[in-house]
Amino acid sequence: MEAVATFVAWLSRMRKSCPKDRPVLVFADGTFESNALMVESVAYEIGRRKAVVWAYEYGPSHSERLQKGVGSGGHVVQCNIQEWFLIRIFSLYRRSIWRPVSFAVYIILLSRWFYSLSPSILVLANDIMFSSRFLAFLARARGIPSVALQHGTVGPAHFPMVADRFGVYSEAVRDYVVACGWLELDRIIVVGNPRWDLLVGTKDRLSTTRNILVLSQASAIEVLGTRDPNIEALFSLIESLAIKYGDRTFTIRLHPLEDGRHWRDLEQSLANVHIQKSVNVELAAALRSSDFVISGSSTGFYEAAIMGLPCISYRPYANSAVVLPVTEMDSFLLIARAEGEVVDLIEQFYRDPQSFPRLNNRPVANMGSATAGVAAYVLNSLKEVENLSDRSPAKSDQ
Repeated sequence: MEAVATFVAWLSRMRKSCPKDRPVLVFADGTFESNALMVESVAYEIGRRKAVVWAYEYGPSHSERLQKGVGSGGHVVQCNIQEWFLIRIFSLYRRSIWRPVSFAVYIILLSRWFYSLSPSILVLANDIMFSSRFLAFLARARGIPSVALQHGTVGPAHFPMVADRFGVYSEAVRDYVVACGWLELDRIIVVGNPRWDLLVGTKDRLSTTRNILVLSQASAIEVLGTRDPNIEALFSLIESLAIKYGDRTFTIRLHPLEDGRHWRDLEQSLANVHIQKSVNVELAAALRSSDFVISGSSTGFYEAAIMGLPCISYRPYANSAVVLPVTEMDSFLLIARAEGEVVDLIEQFYRDPQSFPRLNNRPVANMGSATAGVAAYVLNSLKEVENLSDRSPAKSDQ
C-alpha cells in the first residue's frame, strides 16, 4: 500500500508540473515478454536523465522477471496494469464471451490513466496490439509525440501505423516499408533493436553441439487460424530430418503464443525431438546451445545470425502472410525450397561450419548500441517539445 500511495502522490505532482517535468511513458503490452524486455532497457536508459513511467501488462511471474532484468533506481517508476482489478478480470489476452466488455474496460481505464499521467512523450514496444495502439491514438489526440519500435518481421499487420514514428531495425527495413507503400519515409527512424544489444559476440563456436533449433510458427494456426502450406511443410520436414539424423537433437522452440499441440505427437514418437517453451528458456541461451536454426520466416533468424549461427529458411511454397518475401535485409539466409536442399545444407555445415554466410551490417543497425540510440532519440524529441513549450504564447504572457 505504501508503494501505491507513493506512486499516486508522484502522479499528482506530475499533473501539476510544467511540460519539462512530465514523465516519459514507456509501455509494453502483454503479447510478448520479449517486447517488454526490449523496451525495459530503454526505460532505464532514459531514466538516468528524465522521469519515466515504465508500464507493462504482465502477470506476476513475468513481471518478476522484468524487475530483475535491467535493474531499478534512477527516475523510473514501474506500473503493471495487469494488477488493476478490472484489467486482470477482463484481460484481452483471455478468450472469453466478455471480450466486448474487455475492450470497454481497457478504453475507460487506459484513457483515465493516460490523461491523468499526461506524459511528455510515449514510447511503445509495438503499435500492433489493442492496448498499445489505443495509447498511440490517445497520444495523437492530445498532440503528444509517440514512437513505436519494430516487433518481429515487418508485414501488413503493423499498419496503418498510429504512432507518429516507427523505429525499425535497419535501413533495409525502412526501404522495404517505403517500397511497399505502408508508411512515409519521414515517419521512419532507423534505431536497431535494443533487445539484441546483449547478443553481439556472445556465441562461442569452438565446437558443435549437435543440436538443431527449430523456430516454430504454429502460432499462425493456433491464434489466427491460418492454414499456411509453408507451416505444414515445416512439420513434415522436421519429422523427416529427425528420423534421418537420429544422433542429432531437434529442439522445437515454441512461439510465445503457442501451446505445442502441433508438435506433441512428434515429440512423443521420436526420442530426439524436444519441445521448448520460450518462457522457460531465454532465446540467447537456446541459441548458444545450438548449431544452427531452421524455420520459415522469423525474427529469431536475426538473433541467431547476430550470434553467428547459420539460418536455414525453409519455404517450399510461395510467399504468404506468414512466410514473407526475402528482401535485402535477409541476404544472410540460406533459402531451401525442398527437403533435399535442407539435407545438403546440414551435411555442408557439419563438414565446414565456417563456410556459411554471416550477418552483414545492413540488415541490423546499431548492433550493440540500439538502447542508447533509442534513448537519445527520445531525449532529443523531448528537448524539441520543451523548446516549443518555452516559446508558446501562454509562457510569453506570464
